[in-house]
This record gives sequence, C-alpha cells and structure tokens, in this order.
Amino acid sequence: MTECQRTHIESFIETGMSQKWIANRLMVPPSAISREIKRNGTRGGYVAAEAKVKIIAKAVARRSAASRSPQRMVPEIVEEIELKIRDAQSPHWSPDQTDGFLKERGIPISFGTIYRHIKADRKRGGT
Repeated sequence: MTECQRTHIESFIETGMSQKWIANRLMVPPSAISREIKRNGTRGGYVAAEAKVKIIAKAVARRSAASRSPQRMVPEIVEEIELKIRDAQSPHWSPDQTDGFLKERGIPISFGTIYRHIKADRKRGGT
C-alpha cells in the first residue's frame, strides 16, 4: 500500500465505509484492505501515520536481521556439529536437526554449510 492509499483507508473508515467499498474505490482486492488494517491498525482503529511507523519499524528489523552474517565454521562449532552427527552414544542427528539445535543456542550455521562440511570431510577421507 502507498502512503496515499493508507490515508484514504483511514478517512474512509472514519466515514463508516466497508472494507469491500474501500477496496473497490482504491482498486485493490478486499483482502489487501483487510490485511492492511489487521497488520498495521491499532486498537483505536486505523491511523495512516501510525501504520507508516509500524511498516518502517518492520522494514528496519528485517534489514538488520538479514544483515547478520552467519558465523564461520570455527573449530568449536565444527566439534559441536561432529558430536551431534557422529556421536555413537546417542542417535545420529541430521544436518537439519543440528542446524536447529545450533540456532537455538544462538549459532547461525545453515544446514547447507553443515552438508558442505560433511562432503569436504568425506573427500579428505573422513566418515
């Protein structure tokens, strides 16, 4: 939604127009209006300026989360991964399970990285 559309949504809601009427007027699907109000509205109703603030905050949070780079495969992490995958005392974990376990502990290593580690280890003669 554009800022202009949000302003129109706010004014149409204040005048008592239905979401379907607003959608027709703005030439968008009714579900878009419903979603906009649900995601960016407040308990007091829908305020375009507050919706904009929420959207900006969500965008900033997404960008900062995306900019966090995964950690490198340092020896401590490699040891943790190999314990989970190869430990004879407990059931072997898949790289997906190991990835989930590490993420719960705040270590962002993807299962793809774990698979690449296993493949490289096998090339070097590992198990």
